[in-house]
Amino acid sequence: MLQRLVLRAAPGQQKSSKTAGMRWLLQQEMVTWRLITSLYRDRIQSELEDDIIMDVAAPGVSEKVVMEQLFQRDAVVRQSQLVVDWLESIAKDEIGDFSDNIEYYAKSVYWENTLHALKLRRNTSSTGFNVPLVTELDPDAPIRQRRPLADLDREDDARLLKYLFTLLRAGMTDEAQRLCKRCGQAWRAATLEGWKLYHDPNINGGGAELLPVEGNPQRCVWKVCCWRMADTEHFSKYERAIYAVLSGNLKRLLPVCESWEDSVWAYFRVLVDSLVEQEVRSSGMGSEELEELPREYLEAKKSWKRRKNTTIIQKLVILGDLDASIGDTVFYRDTVFYRDTVFYRDIVFYCSVLS
Repeated sequence: MLQRLVLRAAPGQQKSSKTAGMRWLLQQEMVTWRLITSLYRDRIQSELEDDIIMDVAAPGVSEKVVMEQLFQRDAVVRQSQLVVDWLESIAKDEIGDFSDNIEYYAKSVYWENTLHALKLRRNTSSTGFNVPLVTELDPDAPIRQRRPLADLDREDDARLLKYLFTLLRAGMTDEAQRLCKRCGQAWRAATLEGWKLYHDPNINGGGAELLPVEGNPQRCVWKVCCWRMADTEHFSKYERAIYAVLSGNLKRLLPVCESWEDSVWAYFRVLVDSLVEQEVRSSGMGSEELEELPREYLEAKKSWKRRKNTTIIQKLVILGDLDASIGDTVFYRDTVFYRDTVFYRDIVFYCSVLS
């Protein structure tokens, strides 16, 4: 109900009104309980299973099995992924009618305005076309020829890439691939597929019937290519960010992060990606191609920056630092909340539940 009231308000008042503030607080309480549920379910379960001996990856198992066993025994990796999932679920909630806008954009032929212009040039003897355009329409043509697309196609591509990043931010990779196919860019959908860990269920004595093979056997080569694309200045910031997500290139991902949640998502996503990659490499299944990735990726650590507007309760829940939130004062959104204030009691209540 509050959301409907906020949407009816004038554009300049939608974020500044008391109604918007109350809606934000209620929404933050909802997602905070969601975070508590997922993290503390895992932490309690970890305590109960502390004495259980976890499996160690046997030589020759697949990348996917190595990853699954890492998640089974390593609470840091597992709970970091829970934080990623939580932040993606919030982004998914906020998408709203995003799919309606995507459908309006969808078309079966990509770069149709450039195609139309090239056909006109071929079929007419007019010399009125002075704008230099690509002469070929394969995906690499604009970079290889260093020539632009038609203006409308450049605008469409910029909008599509922002949509794709928004979907990846919400954990909706499959939907992003479907969008690429609907827009006539199946090749781009294929570039979003290569992250999947390789697994052949037929190697270790499968049944009489052959089972489908999963993942990308050349994933390490694909990852190096994604990293290089994220570092290429010829691409737009959202295209670079898309491939930064897939390759764990934090430096190229952070420039499109507009909120605290976006930044935390970026750090944790890269952290999990790096830890899984290190495990795959240490198992002997990684490729030497990965040596081409910078050391900063292979040594990624969970990093927290002090920021304004940090959601304190959520941060402390993620860090498991309950004692830090029950002192005499709490700093929140540049405001000091003293003992016996409502906000202070909320924090103490959360911490008492978690204890």
